[in-house]
Amino acid sequence: IYQPPPMRSAVKREQRTRRVHQLRVLEVSGRDVLFDVECDAGTYIRSLAVDMGDALAAGAHLQDLRRTRAGALTEADAVQLHDLKDAMEAHKQGDSSTLAKMLKPMEVLLSQVPMVEIKDSAVDAVCHGANVAMPGIVTLDQDIRKGGLVAIISLSGEGVALGHALMDADEIMKRAEGFAVDVSRVFMQPGTYEKGWTTSEE
Repeated sequence: IYQPPPMRSAVKREQRTRRVHQLRVLEVSGRDVLFDVECDAGTYIRSLAVDMGDALAAGAHLQDLRRTRAGALTEADAVQLHDLKDAMEAHKQGDSSTLAKMLKPMEVLLSQVPMVEIKDSAVDAVCHGANVAMPGIVTLDQDIRKGGLVAIISLSGEGVALGHALMDADEIMKRAEGFAVDVSRVFMQPGTYEKGWTTSEE
């Protein structure tokens, strides 16, 4: 679907393309309709409701909105703010057990992004901001597209960095040299893995 941001919006009002993967009607009561939408991030559901009303020539608006999932996280993963505050206080006192149950590892979120798995010898270079070179790649997801977001992970499944693919997966598989991913954000601290690269001074 094509959507311009609403008048009251923090982003520039330009036409945006978003995909609605699934829309299910769960319940109908008189003129009220309860529906469930699975869509791309950044989809304006209130605008979607108005557009559906216009398409049906009936008029519509959103009465209530509830987010039930964001990426790999569902309502079951949510916690109350006061519970989180209590867990933080307990953590400060030396008991981190409750906080540990609430927090999710970064890799849970990265699992929603196409991945490139790199050699242990390449990890530290990426941690220092180097782009991912072809010789450092072990495996990669086939749905990687040029310009798309890519998660860079270690052989142990640890999140190392995020970047953007410089070419499609098929092209990466064909090449033996050059760079595959332009690294934009590093998560892992340098020195976590042994240095497997040298500088010109060395």
